Amino acid sequence: MARCLSGFAPTLDEQVVDKLKNLPPRTLGLALKRALGRAAREERDRICVGDLPDQVAATRKPMGFLA
Repeated sequence: MARCLSGFAPTLDEQVVDKLKNLPPRTLGLALKRALGRAAREERDRICVGDLPDQVAATRKPMGFLA
């Protein structure tokens, strides 16, 4: 398995990708940062589905005008 310079695996497992693929960019970035932190804390080089936050959906209402 090839490693990237950060010490983490350069690719994500399919289950992780499936859980993240429909998230908006900001939510995706936050979820990945938290998952990387959890994996690092457990001294793993991969993100598991269990590392992702429980609620990986946007919790705020979208901005804009209401009709």
